[in-house]
Amino acid sequence: MFERAGIEAATHEALETFLGQLQEEVDARRTIWPPSTLKSMSTWQQQDAQEYFSKILDAVDKESARYQRTMSRRLAPGLAALRFPDSRQQQIEGAMSQHNKDETLHRTSEMLLPRNPLDGALSQILKCEKCGFSEGLSLMSFNCLTLNLGLGGDCYLEDLLNAYTDPELIEGVECDECTRIIDQEATTSEQPSVNQVEGERKSKVLSTKAKQILFGRLPRDLVVHINRSIFDDWGNQRKNTSLVNFPPALEIVDDWVASIGGSPSGRHGSYELRCTVTHSGRHDNGHYIAYGKRGKEWYSFNDEVVTKTSEEQVLERGNVFLLFYELIEQDILGELEASEQIDMCSCPTNTNSTERQDEASTEDSK
Repeated sequence: MFERAGIEAATHEALETFLGQLQEEVDARRTIWPPSTLKSMSTWQQQDAQEYFSKILDAVDKESARYQRTMSRRLAPGLAALRFPDSRQQQIEGAMSQHNKDETLHRTSEMLLPRNPLDGALSQILKCEKCGFSEGLSLMSFNCLTLNLGLGGDCYLEDLLNAYTDPELIEGVECDECTRIIDQEATTSEQPSVNQVEGERKSKVLSTKAKQILFGRLPRDLVVHINRSIFDDWGNQRKNTSLVNFPPALEIVDDWVASIGGSPSGRHGSYELRCTVTHSGRHDNGHYIAYGKRGKEWYSFNDEVVTKTSEEQVLERGNVFLLFYELIEQDILGELEASEQIDMCSCPTNTNSTERQDEASTEDSK
């Protein structure tokens, strides 16, 4: 596909080769090494598994974006050459703005490559606690959801999701709607507003707003990063080793999903656990072990040593760092509503991980 467009896609090719090798039946004594392209972070310094994961996805997204741009330019002449009868052509040209034409091109080009199964969208809303006014949803793309463990103790994954989606109160934020209401009341009142200065009626009204982040569109494959980095009383980073209990089947409930029109949308998804990555050791060094599910069987991947294990042993492992869930069921109507929601709201922020705004995890791999 990429050769046809003349696009270099070293990361795609390396992943295809490596995944193909993993699917082959090989001698138990043989060690499969990843291609050099996938070892770009191999240095003498300790590296973080989530950072490496994001680096690989960044490279995949950049190669895909180059392919999309190239094929979009090739499509443009073909679409422009489509001609209708003169009367019909005039009607279409009169009805379609340049924006609509560009949107048509954009949607056509999107069909050239399937959507990354890891890509989802988070919706953020900022709502005034006093008047209830909100300027609407802003959407942020993500491919890895970071949940901060902070100073908390043993907990469940659902507890971290509840904390992540709970509204955060922000005080001292100007509210345009409260300002408009106060100015309107001052205009119709016989007594001037106490905030009226030198004939100017408009006065900034500060309020408390609630910021809430929810799922706007669920990805096909949900990747969750448990950020265990914390600071002690002396400002040193260390690792929170508390146990995070995670389920083999994760149900996304309405409380975590953005609703349409202020009412529950019914959108939800059921995910099955497919892989986990654990980290043992301290904050500045340690060792990663991956546990993957193939069919109904679980396997432990400890460097070159691969052994069979059980789901019970996987769930009991502490120090979980990354969780990989695969969508097995989703409400179809909800999926359509979510797509419409994204089309109607403000443009999404093209970021690979919205959690870059949070404290970056610096846990290290072997």
